[in-house]
Amino acid sequence: MKPNEIIALLEKAMGQQLDESILPRIAAIEENLKAVEKSQVMTGEELDGRAEKSPLTFSQYLGDLSRKFQGENPIHVNSDDVSKVFMKSLNEGTDASGGYLVPTEESRTLIDLTDNFSVIPPLCQQVPMRTNSIVFPTMSSGLTAYWIPEATSNTGTTQSAGVKQESTFTLSSMTITAHVCAVMVYVSTQLLDDSDPAVDKVLYSLFAKTIDGAFDTAILRGAGTTTDPITGLATAITTNTNAAGSSLDFDDVIDLIYDCYDNAQNASKIDVIGNTKAERQLLKIKDNDGQYIFKSPNQGGKALGQGTIWGEPWHRDGNVSNTLGSSSDKTRIFAGAFSESAYVGNRAQVIIKANPFGDGWERNQVGFLAEIRKGFQVDDESRFAKLEGIPTA
Repeated sequence: MKPNEIIALLEKAMGQQLDESILPRIAAIEENLKAVEKSQVMTGEELDGRAEKSPLTFSQYLGDLSRKFQGENPIHVNSDDVSKVFMKSLNEGTDASGGYLVPTEESRTLIDLTDNFSVIPPLCQQVPMRTNSIVFPTMSSGLTAYWIPEATSNTGTTQSAGVKQESTFTLSSMTITAHVCAVMVYVSTQLLDDSDPAVDKVLYSLFAKTIDGAFDTAILRGAGTTTDPITGLATAITTNTNAAGSSLDFDDVIDLIYDCYDNAQNASKIDVIGNTKAERQLLKIKDNDGQYIFKSPNQGGKALGQGTIWGEPWHRDGNVSNTLGSSSDKTRIFAGAFSESAYVGNRAQVIIKANPFGDGWERNQVGFLAEIRKGFQVDDESRFAKLEGIPTA
């Protein structure tokens, strides 16, 4: 059999197009096929009781292998023998011994639901990444301008003597590292065939919801460890940490917002983030003039698009924990200049990979893997604040 004929059979059996890059492997495969013939792998009585004994042809082998992978019964040998007999000579682990016969087929679908199930990432600056990390120079301190009076002598050295003073700035760096977050599910081929709505479509939406929620949670309260690599705001914010008293009041909210403005005076807005437990408390607060500080999205008949807290955008986020405190009856609120000082690094959006030839093929299962590669960082934690100890009841 000629190499181009072998390629044609492979393409037909696997349902995918192959190129000439596999030609160097064909010779090794032919040698293994000869070994199969020499070992007298039969379709006769020793396998299924039939009297006729004839070696399997290459195309018959590929056909039965393909049927086995697709959850169908082979027609030339017993189903179990596809694995037990054939794989004695052809094995998946070594390419030259037939590994390319069972390649990983990946059907990649870019999910456009990214960030639909998370609150914070859309508030941040989006940073495309070509590798796993990206470094930005930052400025720790800026320049200083000096007013210079008229010089009174040519020997002075100070500002008051009319001498222009040197000013310097301090640079630092900010690194965003993209981390992998993944979800893997095995689905039976029977369920794939029979489900309505189609289970793979349901999985796509569920994958996006699950991974986006995990990323949002990491931004809020990630531990910054090996298995929870993103350092979340709960840990990153150290300068502006406030605590509510026995009840949340107007002064608590003003301190939360203006702790951010104190260090981000040119910020266009301060986003305020919390869950429904905190929102319930905010709805009850009045300012010093007796006016409620929470304005609903349709306050005064005008569609504002979202609620505001004393003029700042309010974002409801169910990923903010409501079981904090010694009695698990507290929550917290975050605030910050997200649009200016928070960054989401995007190495890869949600990608779905479907692999019918993975670990589950012997059980008629298809593996679905969804993953992202993203990172999060703030350039100055003092531009953010958190308010702890808010009662949940």
